[in-house]
Amino acid sequence: MKLPATLRRDLGYGDVVRDPMPKPTKAARWKVSMGAARKYADSWARAYVRLKYPFCVTCGSTMILEWAHVLSGKGDAVKWDELNITRQCQRCNQLHESHPEHLYAWFWNAYGHRAFEELVVKSNQAVKLYPAGVCKIGDAWRERVRAMKGGKA
Repeated sequence: MKLPATLRRDLGYGDVVRDPMPKPTKAARWKVSMGAARKYADSWARAYVRLKYPFCVTCGSTMILEWAHVLSGKGDAVKWDELNITRQCQRCNQLHESHPEHLYAWFWNAYGHRAFEELVVKSNQAVKLYPAGVCKIGDAWRERVRAMKGGKA
């Protein structure tokens, strides 16, 4: 069975993912809804995480991978922060909801306690985002994906 053009296999690990959303044109940015802007930023952040972590950072599994937030549900201040997003298998991501110490332990080993404390402080800051600003966040993630793929995205 041939997959539709909008679907592709992700790095041979078996999970089917949609291609990231196309970049909104500059003229249309002021008309973009916040929901569409969030989807745009999320899709490129997910694409980056897929390339950076082709495995679960908690257990090393390559089955049914999801993107995860170290500090989940903390609002927009750290939603797209590179240190806050990572990749976990479905089991570890569900476990993270009730026992976040497993992912915290990985974070402390990877980045240190000071980076974790700075992320917590940043997560407690109030931010006001607008669709154009969220599109710029998506553009930054798009450029990171392009750089990791060698100039093409």
